[in-house]
Amino acid sequence: MVTIHFEDEGPGIADKKHLFEMFYTQNQDSRRGMGLGLYLVNEIVKAHGGSITVSDVEPRGVRFSVSLRRYIINETAHINR
Repeated sequence: MVTIHFEDEGPGIADKKHLFEMFYTQNQDSRRGMGLGLYLVNEIVKAHGGSITVSDVEPRGVRFSVSLRRYIINETAHINR
């Protein structure tokens, strides 16, 4: 597996349980998004056999960790075509 971590120093995410659901937003401010971004990221990662998690970073912020299967490409297969 290959894991990539993304961190920020923002206010954090209170309701992580629903974070990856379609149309979920933390607030009702329509200028902040439609609640599709993390849902789509999660669906794409799952389609590739991976996973995404979210955790708190102290003293503030969150960390998203995306884990994907590592593929080794046989380069000679491309040369012989």
